[in-house]
Order: sequence, then C-alpha cells, then structure tokens
Amino acid sequence: MIPIKEWVTPIVVGAYPEETVTTVSKRMSQHGVGSLIVYNVERFPVGILTERDLLTKVIAMDRDPATTKVGEIMTTPIETVNISRPVLEVFKLFAERDFRHLPVSLDDGRIVGVLSLRSKAFIQEICRIMEVLQNVNELKSHFLANVSHDLKSPLISMTKSASLILNHYDELKKEEILHFMEILERQGNHLQLLISDLLDITALEAGKLRVYKRNVNLMHLVYQAIDNTKVLADRKKITITLNKQTEDTVIFADDTRIVQVLHNLLDNAIKFTSEGGTIEISVCPEGDDKKSLRVSVKDNGVGIPEEKLRLIFQRFEQAHDPTIGVPNGTGLGLTIVKEIVALHSGKVWVESEENKGSTFYFTLPAREDIPIFEGKKIE
Repeated sequence: MIPIKEWVTPIVVGAYPEETVTTVSKRMSQHGVGSLIVYNVERFPVGILTERDLLTKVIAMDRDPATTKVGEIMTTPIETVNISRPVLEVFKLFAERDFRHLPVSLDDGRIVGVLSLRSKAFIQEICRIMEVLQNVNELKSHFLANVSHDLKSPLISMTKSASLILNHYDELKKEEILHFMEILERQGNHLQLLISDLLDITALEAGKLRVYKRNVNLMHLVYQAIDNTKVLADRKKITITLNKQTEDTVIFADDTRIVQVLHNLLDNAIKFTSEGGTIEISVCPEGDDKKSLRVSVKDNGVGIPEEKLRLIFQRFEQAHDPTIGVPNGTGLGLTIVKEIVALHSGKVWVESEENKGSTFYFTLPAREDIPIFEGKKIE
C-alpha cells in the first residue's frame, strides 16, 4: 500500500485567529489550496476550515469578511490521521466518519496538512475501486512471477539440449541427437505459445485484436487443432474422438483465431487429463433456427473446483491440479478464448465437477451467403 506522504502533498497554510477572513482567503487563493489549519494563540492546531466554510460562516453571522477575524469562527477537529497510514485506510476513515476534511498529522502529533474529499458516496466508491486495484495488482504480481518462470524453463531446457549436441556431437548416437532435437522443437513451440498469449492479451486490452471472417469449414479447423496437439496427447496416451451431429459445418469466422480457440481448449483438456484419458469434441447446431453451431470439448480429467468456475475465464486465473503440480502457462488462454469468441458474437461457458471432468462450450455463427473458403484439411 502507498503511504499518504507519497500520495499527497501536505497542504500547509498557517492562519492566526487575529487574521481576517479576507486576508486568509487571499492567502489560500495565492497558494492554490482549498483548506487551512486554524491555530490558537499558543500555536496549537484547533481547527480545519475551507475558504467556502469561512465565507459561509461569516455571511451566516452577518459580518464583514474584511473585519471578521478567523478566531471568531474557528471549529475543532474531530480526528486526525497519521501521515504514515495507508491510503485505503484513510479513505475508509472518511467513509466511516462521513468527514469532508481530515487533518494530517506526523508521528509526534503535529498537523502538517489537510485531506479534503467530496462526499461519503464518492469515498465509498474510491474504497471499492482501490480494493479492486489492490486485488488486480496482487494477481499481476503472481502472473509476472509465473510468466518469468514459464519463459525461463523452456529456455533452460533448449539451451541444455543444444549444448549437449554441440559439445558431445561425436559421442552421441543418432537416437540421442533426435531426442534432444525433439526437446528443442517442443520447448520452442511452447515458448512461442507463451509469447503469443502475451501479445494477444496486450492487443485485446488495447482493442487492437482484429478478426477477418469468411465462410470456412469448421471440421477442417478441428482437424488442424487436433494435429497441433497430437504430440501432447500421444505422450499421455490420451484418445481424442469427434462427434459431428450436423452435415453443414460451415461457419462465418476467422479460421486462424478459431484454430487458436480449439488449440487452447484442447491443450487445457490434455493438461488436466490423466494418462490414458479421453477427450471428445462435438459439433452440433445451436438453437432451433440453426443460425449458429455449438462446439464442445469434453474431458474426463480432474475437473474444476466449484469456487473456480466463475473465475476461470478471468485474466491470470488457472485451475490447479495438485497431482501435476503448478500448471504451465500464463493463465491467459481461457481469457483469450472468451474474447475471440465474443469477437464472433458467440458465447463460451463451462460445466465441470471435480474428479469427473470438464466440458467447455462455445458458439459460432453459421455460414453467410458468400463463397466458402475450404482451406487445407489436415488428416
């Protein structure tokens, strides 16, 4: 939390009781401040007033500001706040006490400034926003720590594999060299995905991620996504099956981005499915009008805890499976899925139960009356 002394420049305007309201008002205007501390003759602070407070009181007393002395209308402060207190605590103090102005004190009790804020509702909203920002900062700190680790791990693996090949090329067998080359390729692909996630989320936040839609066969994109994740699935002996419940699988979408959505969902399903598990991809019409298709990716993995379900599509969130340790990745994959589907005017949701698996659903618009782009089907 940021302490007050780093957040606000203390407002210090000395005003003696014998000074007139006109004199003090001019001084406040010259210094560009809206509040002053009123001292008594022993120079101890006894009150906090604004220029408006001064003039209002004088008018109410039917007095002349040029002759009325500040000491005649001073008030006593109810409470002061220490300058080392966190900002959020100060705002809460305003909200709880319904203060408009709050003197700021040093550790020894000397008042050095004044905090002046608008209304209780305004302060309550500030408190809410600051708590949200505090949570976001904590999430981002956790995210940065994870990303640093996730980017470093494949680089270390790639460097070690390359070093072994370069330094022991004559001693290694062909199978060993191929093994290290596979590590280089696998970790390189993983690193590329991490960087792509970071670039995509940056583009999404800036509103610069674009989709280029055309009629394309959804099944071709499904085959491509399966091919992209085949190595990962084979390594865990996971079987991926298709369930097509409609003959017309043409959608109006950005084929590259939809492959990315499918890849992220498949990668996620593989990650949280135990060895020998199964994943089913289904494609069927959505709604009676058949103006969109529904795609689902179902696994029989560890499932998602109930308290995580409502957070799973938020930035930096990850479902944690204690059996496989801290999952790799940025925690941005499902956020990107949600945003891409939204750019296609679709929706995405999840159904899950712990230890029984998860099913992710998303919808996409059906074909438009333009020629179809077939693309390349990958068997």
